[in-house]
Parts: sequence; structure tokens; C-alpha cells
Amino acid sequence: MNKNNNIHNTNNKIKILIAYHKPDKNIFNDDILTPIHVGRAVARRNQLKELHWMEEHMIGDDTGKNISTKNLNYNEMTAIYWAWQNYEKLGKPEYFGFMHYRRHFIFRGGEKSIYEHISMPDNYLDYLGYSSNTICKLLDKYDFIVPKAQTVANGLTVYEHYKANHNIDELNEAMSIIANKYPEMVKSAKKYINGNKAYYYNMFIFKSSLFFEYANWIFDIMAEFEHQIESEDRRFFLSERLTGIFISYLIDSGKTGCFLPVSYIKGSINIPVAFATDENYAFQTYVAMHSIMKHASDGSNYRFFILTPAGFSEKSKQMLNSISNYFDSCTVEFINSSEDFNQVSTHIPHITVPTFYRLCLPKYLADYDKCIYLDSDTVICGDLRTLYECNVDDYFLAGVKAFGYHTMKDNEKYCKRNGLPALDQYINAGVLLINLKRMRKEGIDKQFTELLYKQSYDSQDQDIINICCYGKIKFIPLKFNAMTTRLYGNDELLLKVYSRTELDEARKNPIIIHYADKEKPWNNMGCVLASRWWYALKETPMWGQFCAEKADLIFDRCYNQRVYVNQFTKNKENKINLYDKKPVVYNYEYYSSLTKNQYKEELCKWFKRVTGKELNLSNPQTYNEKIQWTKLYDNNPLKTQLTDKLLVRSWVKERIGEKYLVKLLGVWDRFEDIDFDQLPQKFVLKATHGCEMNIIVKDKNNFDREDAKKKFDIWLNTNFAFKNGFELQYLHIKPRIIAEEYMENDGGDLYDYKFWCFDNKVHFVMFLSERQSGLKMNFFDLNWNPLSFGYYPPSSKPIPKPDNLDEMISISQKLCEGFSHVRVDLYRLNDGTIKFGEMTFTSASGQCKWNPPEADLMLGKLFPLPQKRLAADECLDEDNEQFKVSVILPVYNDELYLKECLDSVLNQTLKDIEVICIDDGSIDYSPAILADYEAKDSRVKVFWQENCGASVARNRGLRQARGEFVTFLDADDYYYSADALEQLYTAAKKHKVKVCAGLRLYHNRNGVISKNPLYRKVCERYPEGVLVNYEDFQHDYHYHSYIYERRMIIENNLEFPNVLKFQDPPFFIRAMYLAKQYYIFPVEMYCYRIVSKPPVHWKESHILAVLDGLKNSLLFSREHRLFMLHWLSAMRISYEYNDAIYNLIKQGNQKALTALIAANAALDNNIIKSVQEGKVNITNLVGVFDHLDKKIQMVENTYMLEPLLRYMNELQNELKPVQHQQVKIAQLEAELIKNRAKIQSLKSEIDSLQKSISYRTGRILTWFPRKVRNFICGARKYGMIHTIKLYLQRKKAK
Repeated sequence: MNKNNNIHNTNNKIKILIAYHKPDKNIFNDDILTPIHVGRAVARRNQLKELHWMEEHMIGDDTGKNISTKNLNYNEMTAIYWAWQNYEKLGKPEYFGFMHYRRHFIFRGGEKSIYEHISMPDNYLDYLGYSSNTICKLLDKYDFIVPKAQTVANGLTVYEHYKANHNIDELNEAMSIIANKYPEMVKSAKKYINGNKAYYYNMFIFKSSLFFEYANWIFDIMAEFEHQIESEDRRFFLSERLTGIFISYLIDSGKTGCFLPVSYIKGSINIPVAFATDENYAFQTYVAMHSIMKHASDGSNYRFFILTPAGFSEKSKQMLNSISNYFDSCTVEFINSSEDFNQVSTHIPHITVPTFYRLCLPKYLADYDKCIYLDSDTVICGDLRTLYECNVDDYFLAGVKAFGYHTMKDNEKYCKRNGLPALDQYINAGVLLINLKRMRKEGIDKQFTELLYKQSYDSQDQDIINICCYGKIKFIPLKFNAMTTRLYGNDELLLKVYSRTELDEARKNPIIIHYADKEKPWNNMGCVLASRWWYALKETPMWGQFCAEKADLIFDRCYNQRVYVNQFTKNKENKINLYDKKPVVYNYEYYSSLTKNQYKEELCKWFKRVTGKELNLSNPQTYNEKIQWTKLYDNNPLKTQLTDKLLVRSWVKERIGEKYLVKLLGVWDRFEDIDFDQLPQKFVLKATHGCEMNIIVKDKNNFDREDAKKKFDIWLNTNFAFKNGFELQYLHIKPRIIAEEYMENDGGDLYDYKFWCFDNKVHFVMFLSERQSGLKMNFFDLNWNPLSFGYYPPSSKPIPKPDNLDEMISISQKLCEGFSHVRVDLYRLNDGTIKFGEMTFTSASGQCKWNPPEADLMLGKLFPLPQKRLAADECLDEDNEQFKVSVILPVYNDELYLKECLDSVLNQTLKDIEVICIDDGSIDYSPAILADYEAKDSRVKVFWQENCGASVARNRGLRQARGEFVTFLDADDYYYSADALEQLYTAAKKHKVKVCAGLRLYHNRNGVISKNPLYRKVCERYPEGVLVNYEDFQHDYHYHSYIYERRMIIENNLEFPNVLKFQDPPFFIRAMYLAKQYYIFPVEMYCYRIVSKPPVHWKESHILAVLDGLKNSLLFSREHRLFMLHWLSAMRISYEYNDAIYNLIKQGNQKALTALIAANAALDNNIIKSVQEGKVNITNLVGVFDHLDKKIQMVENTYMLEPLLRYMNELQNELKPVQHQQVKIAQLEAELIKNRAKIQSLKSEIDSLQKSISYRTGRILTWFPRKVRNFICGARKYGMIHTIKLYLQRKKAK
């Protein structure tokens, strides 16, 4: 729009370009003001939608000689370059000027340097004082017109401000170019960049000669600069500083300037948002910032202030700065906060010093009245302006109630310890709306600083904020800080702090999701609402870079931390290729997917393998057995903290004091982050999450870093929990590296005292020594009397009682309180100094080879078993039924059908449902689809796991379910009827059954939907449905079409077997047997899509899984006398899978033959014959299932396994030599047992002889002759002198 068409400059004396990069309703276009589209070549290349409109309404910078394609680097300077090179197209004006579409000179003058407006005032050109006469008068009086100088923010110089916000090497390089090519300007340049006044915006009006001088100079420097740094696709921020230098030079040269204020059309509102971050959270900060801008409303301009420590990398600054390249309505500024906090330290290991930076926001943001502060572990899902517009005029700040503090039992102790008035106003400090103006006015920022150095606080800066602001804190709804730690907790407890409306709104439509738990979505894709963060990441331009740079994170840690050493390369397209995959000792993927019953089975197998004994978990008696019991049933979360070599330090400090801790030299997430220059000559590197993951460095100069890196790369990708017998306290420890001070005693050994504690008391002391020559172990009582048991050989050397033993016992006593058993490890140095080592809850993983064996039972009697406490993810609250039906949906690469599937569930008339989606490691767009649906509908809950199979996914869904009933849906199927779940649920409740069934349709590959003949007569004969006893109609199929009572599943530990195929029949037949009867409702509810291959094309592993499943079905049906089911399972082998089995065996596959024989062994021929002969009535549903008679007739008078028995004789012939060898082995084993008995008998005789008085007397009488004999023999063999020396050395050693 032309704002003022009646202004004319007939003599073309002045021309002012106004730069636009996008359409704007306010376009200034007359004889003086000329709009120009900057970066038109880039817009054309990117096919900008508004390009046609821009071409109609303004000229472009892409005609004639131009650099329009470099707009991403040069920004508005491409328009200035175009004017310089195409000056004749402008009519060769005497004066040339440049302004921006939102920034204009106020020609009438003003006191301030900048006047901001939310929207353009009426009669805007009059407001500016714009007219050709006014401008001409100014130019007649002055040599140039430029904006008024502004004071640089935070009291910085121009140089310091550039360093804080950009790459300082750029400015240094530009200064070097000026020094080389324009030495006359060096003085002015240094004066300008070292001053605190700046000329911003690249705005000016110059006489043509001065403009050409400026353009020649600045583009010469920019070209040289671009050449020096090698062109990159990134933005240069130099031009504004260079223009400032040029203006400074003009002033120093005696030129007279007119310095005008600038009108800035802000758009609606400026919203300052602050983050405190360091290198570890730079990327997460970027995702949070990007998510803000994605949800920003029109007219919301964000001013991001990034509070950083010293040394914050240029790479991270460039990444965060790039936000402003993609969103016009934001700016980014960095504030180095380290100087204000250089004396501050933290006592919580996973929290770093930048957490305190928010305390100085009133000082840093002196130009703002209020601001928003956000932690970096947040993602924004709505318009942040709604938070900013909350009224806090009467408060210091606003925040969300911190749940744990409002429900704290010992709140008086907490308040007293930390100096808090009370906890009734306590808020979480991760999301704050801060009234900066009032804080400055009442000196709250100064109070922050005073408290900061007064004492140590449990919750550090959060406590300080709540202390100083108490009484002036406003509560805001939970949706503004939806903390994942509490969002889906126990509603009964949550409703004591938050209202039901507030809680529901936060779950359904959160504005800010705060990942306040130690489990973060970038480390664990299975944590609460992780999908929201990954979805936000995928929307950023950094998604590809993140995948390329953090491939190890995505593949090794996010997807259930698979235990492989993964190495990646990048091809030319920057895609990731896995080129090496080396298994590490054990299969984490397998163990991490086990259910609690499977853990028990595997633990028993492991115990038998390592000890040779059966594990008694029902009534454990020995020490080793009770350790195994605690692994399964005493999963105390505190054990995880105390097992973590880093987190345990804060707990120990609180219990016994900091002086007992070994000096901590550093903490790192990766080996490459370690700054070895900062470490002393001697130190110890440890992994925090396991045992025997240490490297002792005695000489840093000779330290093989490459070898150490290889070790730590493996260790950091190893979950120790499953490495040695299910020590589950290690399961959720974050793998990190710590460096500790090197310690040693005389001789290079370290005195290691381990105090064995049972039932809150210290009982024994174990002393370890001689590590370098061979570990020795001695046990003592608390009075230092030696005890004759252990599981390593004892040292024969005398071990003196430590003079401060009582102090060590006292320390151990304090640390063991609250535990039925723990081992407290302490070190004692030569000077008597005591240092804490570690807390051990499963000594030797409970596989100690005690000597004598009776010690195992003796220690077991001291070991009281605690109350059973299951792992958190296994604690199913049967009474907490929050939904009527839980739909469990495993997903693996189902992008083609997933939306149709989810829509069919969410459109059900029964709304009180939850949809639990388990993504089984999909590599297509399924995760993105799931994330989208989870974001749109709070009933959808998404969990991620490594690709472990549908069974593991369904079992995980069962553990997460909270519905009264559960049902299962495959991602390539869908619900045919919109009221299917409602009718099934209603029927189940009406008829009081635990299982209710609907009808199933088939959707074939051609898109044709057909009815299932199995139930067609049910619809005809029982249109209202029928109650069926499972014994009357035994089958193992169509489990999808049923809903099951969740309580029945929980109480009977029903689970899907972890196999590739045939997972559902074993679950289904057990559920149906337990339910005894079920209701068939004639609703065509479930549509089964036929996409899988027929069995004849299956892989070997799939066929073997089917055979194993059918074997189990045969055993189950035989045991429970389910004749029809037994016959049906046999029919599956003989007919349904016969061709697939036959083909595999024909290829010589011994596994298939063995599996077939095992299935045959489970077969009961009498049952089969009774069914075939009609002795079992299988049609007592009044002919409804009479089609089964036809199947029976097909096999009448034939033996069902005849096709399979052809191979039996061949196998038996092959087994004969093996059986012969087995007989021989048995004979040899019998002889071995006899010989062992003889040896034991001889040993007993020797022992009794050696204890006799005659033997001992003889030894005494012959002692001197034996010594003389040995001396003479030695002298003959080695010489007299050598023998004497050897004798003296041995005597000295003793």
C-alpha cells in the first residue's frame, strides 16, 4: 500500500531505499522512498509463495550487477550493493539513503535514540516529519544523516557485545583487514569497538560521493573477509559494526553528522525469554526456542537472552543465533554470567552452576519490566504469550506449585534446614514469570546474592527464590509447567495439590512440558511424553544435523540403550551407515525386555550355572540365595542413587560429612570431553554405573588415551544391570565418567576395609590386600579377632588393627541404617585418613564361593529379608482403573495403515478409553505419526522400545494399561464398527463375564472385505448374542476380537511368550481357560487385514517358533483335558503348517526336525482318536459349528502325524552313535565319582594323622635335621654364598 502518494521530488535530488524481505501492508513508495525486495534471487530459488506480489509492488536486488544470491550471508547489504552497482537505475540522485520496513528515521528529531511502536501510528509519515524540504534542509546543513548512537546492552563495549553474541574471530579478521588495507582508519576503528556506544541498523543518508566511498570500502572488506574465512552458508553480522566504524571515521575526519532517532515498529509485543545453559544443554535450548517460535502468535516478538558460562563455544552460539534466520520475530543475545558466579559451586551432581544464573535476571534485563524464564529441558506446545500476559503487578513472580514440597511429610525440618518460612507457596523454578521491575525496586535481586553465599540449600537456587519471594508468589496453572515427574502420577495425591480441571487441562493441552525427571527424552525415548520433544526436534532445521552428529545417542541410548558398540560413518549425502556391530558379552536387548516371571526364570538358570546349585526363592536360607531374592523383590529406588558413584556422594556428605569423600576432579558424559590438561599427574578415572570400570593413571605423560577411550566407549554403552546376574540397582544409572584423586599407601597398595552390615548393624570387617600380586581377603570381628571364612584366599601376613577402627565402624553404622544388608567400603591411608569407597548391595552378585561352605548359611541367618518391593514399572495398581477399556497397539513400520487404525479407535463411541501405542523400533514415519496423534489426543500414550517383537510390546502395554478391560489391535488392522468397544463393554458388564467377543472381518489384498464363516450361524441363530462355555467351543484364534478383564490378567500373570510367531494363541487359550465362559456379541467389530505371507514362505525362525508354540498348546490342552483344543493344535501341524515344516526338514534342517519330534512327544494319541471317533461332542452348540465335522471327516481313518513319521527312523539312526557315547560317558562319570570318594577318604586320613601327637612330635624332632639337609642340598646346587643370601632374604621377608 502506498502510504503517501502526494509527495513528489521532481528534481530527483534524494533517493531512499526501504528494504523488505516479505510482503507488508505498509509500503512507502514515492519519488524519494523506493521499496526494494532484498534477496529476491533466493526467494525465486526457494519458490517463495509471495514472490509474485513482491515483484508487482517493488523493485528487486537481483537485476544488473548484484549479489542477491548471497542474501543469507549479507542480509540487507545485498540491496545496498545493488544501489552502488546500479546507481543510474535510481536516476543518479545527489543523496542516497537506506532504511528498513520496520525502522525509519524520525526527521523531526527526538530525545531518545529509539521509539518503539506495537503498530504503525496514524499519519505515520507526518509523525516521522517526513518531507523532501525537511530532508534537504538537513542535508544542506550536515554531511550525512545516521541514527543516534545507542548504549550497548549490559554495559559492554561493542567488541565485548560481539564476542558475547557472535564469533569474535570474524570481527578480529575484519580489524586485521582494515589494518592492512586502510591503516588510516585503524584508530577510529579501535576507538569505536572499544567504546560502549554503537550505531545500529545500517541506516544512513549520504551524499552520492560519500555513499560511493562507503560502498567501495565496506564491500572491499566484506569480499576480503569472505575470501579469508571461506564462504559458508551462514549469516555475517559484521556489516553493522563496519558501518559504525565508518561513521566513527567520518566524525574523526571532521565531517558533520545529523544523528536522528529511529522509529521501530515492533509489531504487537516484545516478550523477553531467558534460558540459562551450558554446552551440555545448548541443543536442548535450541529445541525449546524453536518450539516457542513455532507456536508464536502474530505480533509476538521474542527476545531470547541466553545466560552462559565462560567458554561457551562459537558453534553453539551460531546454532542458537540461527533461530533468527528462520523467524523474523525474534532476536538472540548472549550474556556471559560466569563472573557473577565464579565463587559458586553445586552439591547436586547432575545440576551445574548455570542453574544459579536466573538469580541475576533483574540485573541482566535492566531494560525490561518482566520476563519469562525457562529451563532448557522444556518444549513449548502453545502460545507463550498467554503466560507473558498474566498479571504479576502485585507479585515478584509467578510459577507452578512444586508437588513434592506441598506433600512433604517432614516439611518443618526442610524449612528449618533451608531457612524457608513455609512450603505453602513453594513453586518449581523451571518455569517463571518474573516481575523484574518490582524485584529491582524492592532489592530482591540483592537478597538473592546475599543468600547465595550464606549457606548450602537442598534445592539450591529454587530454595533461594522461594525464600526471598515468599508472600509475593502467584500460582499459575499446571499447564504452564507440566512436569513429567508428576503429570501421570497417582491422581489421589495429585488432587491434593492441583484441581481436577487444572490437572486434566495440563494433560490434554499443556503449554509447556517440563522434563523435570532425570530421565530425559534425548536419553530415553521411553520416558513420559518423550514423543513431544522428538516431534519438536523433527520440526527444526537441525534435525538432520542432530541425527548425523548424535547417531550413537539415537541408536545406543534412546532405543532402550542397546548393548552394542556402534560405529558410524557418513556418506556424501550425510546419511548414517552402521558399519560395525560388535556384541558385548551379554544380550541387553533380550534381558531388558523380560517380564518379572521371566527374570525369575533367567535368574534361576544363571545361579545354577555359576554356583552349581538350585536357587530356592520361595524360602531362601543362605546368603547367596537371599542376595538373589533381593534382586527380584527389594527394588528400593534409593539403591540406584547409592550405587551411582557420583550421586552417592551427596547422600554420604549429608550422612557423615564431606571430609570422608575422595576429592572429585571432574565429571563428563563422554571421554572426548575430558580436559586432561586440567587433571593432575596422577588420578583415577571411573565409570559411575558399574564395577571394574576403572583406569588408574599414575603418570599422565605415559597414559595411553586411545586405549582408555576404547574402554570407556564400551563401558559407557554397557548397562551393568545384566552383566553379572541381574543387579537391577544399576539399571537406571546414567553412564558418566568421573575423575578422583589418586590414593595409595606404602608399597603402592591401598588399605581397603569393607564393613558387612546386616539388619542395620555392622557385623564384620573384610580387609583386602595384595591386589597387585593376587587378591587376599581376611575377615575380622569388630574387636579385630580373625574369622575363618571368606571367598578369596586369606593373607598369611600379619594385618595390624587400624588405630581408628572405632571411627570406621561408627561411619559404617551411620551409612547402613535402613538396609537389611549392605556392604560399606572404606579406605584408610597411612596417616589415618578415612575415605568413603562405595555402597555395595549385592556382594559378588551373590555367587560367593564361601570357604567353608557353612559360612553361606551362617551369613544367611544374619540377613533378614525386607518386605517385597517390586520394580516401579511392574507395580500394577489393579484398583487404579482410570478407563473402561485400554486398547494396546504394537507398531512396527506401519506407516501405510497406522492413521486408519488410530482413527478407527479414537472415533469409537466409547470415549472413556486409552490407546497405548508401543513403537517397536520403527524406522519409517510411524513414530512421527504416533507423536502427532499423541499431541492431538490425550488418550493416546506412546512408548518407544528397541525392536524386540510384538510380544514384548504387548506385554509392556499390559504393564502400562489402566483400563477395566484390555483389548489388542494390530496397526495394520482397524475397527469396522464405530460402536464396537461400547457394545462389547456393555455386554461384558451386563452378563458379568471376564471376556466378551465380537465378530471378525477379513480385508484381503484386493481391498475386498469378507465375513468370517466361523460365526455366521451365531448371527443367524443368536442375533442378541450367546453365552458360551469355553469347554464347549475350544479354539485358539481371533484373540483381537475380544476384550479381557485386566484384573484377571494381572492376578494370573498372563503374558505373551517372547517369540517371533504364534505369540497370541498361548495367551488366548490361557485367558479363555481362566474365564471359563465368554459372551459372543454379533457385532462385526474387527477387520483383519491380510498382508502377511503364507507359512510356506516363512523364515526358519518363524516356523520353529510356531512349532514351539504348538508344542506348548498340546501340553496345556493335555494337562487340562481340553480335547478339542488338543485336536485343533495337532491339525495345525498336520495341515496348516505341514508344507512349511516339510520343506524345511527336506532341506536337512535338524532344528526343525527336533522341534517336530518335541511337538510329537506332547501329543496324546488317545485324545486324537477319541475326537476322530466322535467320542467327544464338539457340536453341542446346536449345530452352530457343524462345519468342524467336515474337517474331522477329512482325516477319518488316517493317522494324523503320518506325514511326519517318515523322518523319525532317520533321526533315530543318527542318534544311535550318540546314545552309545552317552553310555560310555555315564560309565566314566561313575568311575570318577568313585575315585573322588577315595581321594576324599585319603585326605581325611592324612588330616587325622597330621593332627596326631606322634606326628607333631616327629615334626619337632626332625626340624633341625631337615633344615641342615636343605641347607646342604642348596649349597651343593647353588653354592654356599648364594644359599646364605637366600636364607637371609627369606628370614627378612618373614
